[in-house]
Amino acid sequence: TDVNTTHPALKGQKITSHSVITHGVTKAGADHGTAIATLLIGSLKSETFSGLLPSASLYSASVFRNRGEGRVDTTSEVIVSAIDWLISQDVQVINMSIGGPRNLLVSVAIQRTIEAGIPVIAAAGNGGPEASEVFPAAHDGVIAVTAVDSEMDVYSKANQGDYIDFAAPGVDIWAGNDKGAGKYVSGTSYAVPFVTATIASVINKRTLKEVYSDIRSMTKDLGVKGRDKQFGWGLLQTGALCN
Repeated sequence: TDVNTTHPALKGQKITSHSVITHGVTKAGADHGTAIATLLIGSLKSETFSGLLPSASLYSASVFRNRGEGRVDTTSEVIVSAIDWLISQDVQVINMSIGGPRNLLVSVAIQRTIEAGIPVIAAAGNGGPEASEVFPAAHDGVIAVTAVDSEMDVYSKANQGDYIDFAAPGVDIWAGNDKGAGKYVSGTSYAVPFVTATIASVINKRTLKEVYSDIRSMTKDLGVKGRDKQFGWGLLQTGALCN
C-alpha cells in the first residue's frame, strides 16, 4: 500500500513513493505499507520505531485498491508495473509483503527480476497450515519467509510447505500505522523485512547463490532437523550484523 511519509518515524527518511493505481480508483489505506516502511527504515531518532536499516533508501510502490466493504486487492498488470518501476530505480532487493494465487504475468516478471540478480523476498502467506502455496513466495528463486513468535513457535495462521526458506519475527511486532502512531501487528508480511534488511546488508555485488548461502549460515534450526515445511532452514539470527 501507500506509505504515510508524515509518520514521525519516517520524516526525513529517504523514501521515494510511486503509485501504480489508475487515477479515479480508490487506493487502499496506508497502514500495511507504513508498518513495513517503519520496520525497514524507521529513523534512529525515533525511540519506538527505529528500523532495521534506518540509513537505507526505500522505494515504495503502491499497488492495492479499496473495493469497498473491507475488500482490498490488486491485479497482475499493476504488480508487474510496480516491479518494472522498482527495477528502473536500480534497487538492490525487493520486499514483497504480499501473496496470492499463481499468475503467469507476475511469474514472468519475477523470473526476469531474479535473472537480473535482484533478490525477491516474499511473505509465506497467512492462510493456515492447510492452505495452498502462495505466490510469489512459492515461485522458484523467491525467498519465502514465515513468521515466528517470541517463543520461536510458528505463527498459527502461517502457510506451510516445501517452499518456505526462512523464519523471522512476525507475531506481535510493534510497527507504525497510518495515523502517525503504532500498533502490534502479526503476519508473515511483517517477518519479510527482517530477511530483506539482512540481504541488503550482505549483498554488495555478490551472486544470489552466495547471499542465500550466507543467510543459511545465520539461521537457528527449528522444528525437524534441516529444512522443513514450517520453518524452512530456520530462524534468522543476525546478531553480528546488528552489532
